Amino acid sequence: MTDYNYISANEENRKFNKVLFPTKADYTVNLRKVNVDSEKVILLMGLNPAGDEEHKDCDPFIDYIPIFEEDFKLSQNAIKDMTYNKYFKPNYELFESINAKMYWLNDFENIMKVREKLDSNDRHTFDTIVENEKSKNGPMLIFSDLFHVRNKNAKNVKNDLELIKDNNQLIAQISCIIENQISYYKPNMIVVTNAYASEIIQKYYFRNEAFVDAMVHNEIVYIFSGMISGQRALDRFSRIRLEKAIKESWNLINHNLNPKC
Repeated sequence: MTDYNYISANEENRKFNKVLFPTKADYTVNLRKVNVDSEKVILLMGLNPAGDEEHKDCDPFIDYIPIFEEDFKLSQNAIKDMTYNKYFKPNYELFESINAKMYWLNDFENIMKVREKLDSNDRHTFDTIVENEKSKNGPMLIFSDLFHVRNKNAKNVKNDLELIKDNNQLIAQISCIIENQISYYKPNMIVVTNAYASEIIQKYYFRNEAFVDAMVHNEIVYIFSGMISGQRALDRFSRIRLEKAIKESWNLINHNLNPKC
């Protein structure tokens, strides 16, 4: 992994750099601990985690438990938010057609921590969910973010980023963020589900003069999109097109072909 290079012009810039661009050690500590050995991986990337400073440490390892059948529910309030999460559920469902599985499957210790919160009836249901996920033959889906700054208003992140006036610095540091995640997660595909994050990556990492909705770089497929959930979520037909692009690109990757988007 490449070290971050601070070339701030003044103290104000340095303050915001420390928030948006932490040291390499701090950054990798915040990445989800995932065993990706022998796995094909799709990295789904947003702009930044939602919430505020109060919730900065409230990031359970298992953020979302997929439950689709009406009679297949968990009664425990302890994990209710994980089954109907407004962010993870619609993003996860983008990848149903390729049998994607959740990133927490390879961490037995954390699965057991969630299981311990349940009563005996719900433990049986939870065990079934875990086995269903394990039986899938698709890629591991890992949720991440471009910036690890917990803020419920993305405009604040944008305003902080605009304080850094040195374009070469932005190119260097955005490149480091992307390359660290690629090195850490080893993805076959990266799907960016935030319009501003898509713009940043194309402008400062790829240095594209004209933005595109998909591309291939160093044998990794990149697909760029707007938000999947929330007030600015994609309309129905844009979402259908995105699902189709993901499925077609993944089928090419899965057959060891050179993917072309």
